[in-house]
Amino acid sequence: MSDSKHIMLIKRQRNFIILIIQTLVFLGCSACIRNANNDLPADENSDLAYAAWISVQEDLPCIDSLLYDDDPSPIFRKEFTVRNDIQ
Repeated sequence: MSDSKHIMLIKRQRNFIILIIQTLVFLGCSACIRNANNDLPADENSDLAYAAWISVQEDLPCIDSLLYDDDPSPIFRKEFTVRNDIQ
């Protein structure tokens, strides 16, 4: 094989490898973007079907520091009721 044909073959192989790497990176990034949306199923079979935020029923102050007053710890509800056993 002549040197020019050998060089052309090496360039084609290099371009093919670069194309494969770019394709894998693209597919990997698109999978990350799909997973970043946190599209979780919310049907009857899902553990999250009846999930809800723990919240208080009273109106919150407009400034967060007024919520805590002199207590720097955040408010955490220690007791709450559930309908079924917790798994």
